[in-house]
Amino acid sequence: MADLPIPAVRKVQAAMIAAIAARRPDLNGFPDRTPGEPLSEGEWPGYVIRYEVRFRLAPDGGQYFNEAQFTFECQSSNAPGEPLDHINQQSVTDINNALQADPSLGGMLEDIQPLGSDNSQPESPDVGSAILQVMATYYTLIHDHSTIVGVSGQLFP
Repeated sequence: MADLPIPAVRKVQAAMIAAIAARRPDLNGFPDRTPGEPLSEGEWPGYVIRYEVRFRLAPDGGQYFNEAQFTFECQSSNAPGEPLDHINQQSVTDINNALQADPSLGGMLEDIQPLGSDNSQPESPDVGSAILQVMATYYTLIHDHSTIVGVSGQLFP
């Protein structure tokens, strides 16, 4: 069986994870965790990344315009001398800074914009999470949601 093409949104997700890892190699990213699967000891500090994507025909009619909302759920445990919220908010800040350092992710995207964040919510007495949401915008070929058309027309197949 031939390899299946990778959906464009998964390519964007992988590029985001790589950009974050370059800035914070100690911050573990988990793209395929469900909301019912929190991170466990040994995976902290870390984040779960989820997305929702909407697309519509671009004005030129030859491409789809994609708006992908990514949610980063930053999780950590209490560290001696550091409040839980501080650890999670630092992760939120570092993720946002990593994405804003190159909001086109090497020309793949039109842009990444932060939408908002929240403070840490306790999952249990010693673990909590904070949320960062961003919107990534990009184009794909009209009948091919696996090929991204970058800002200069470069294809990301």
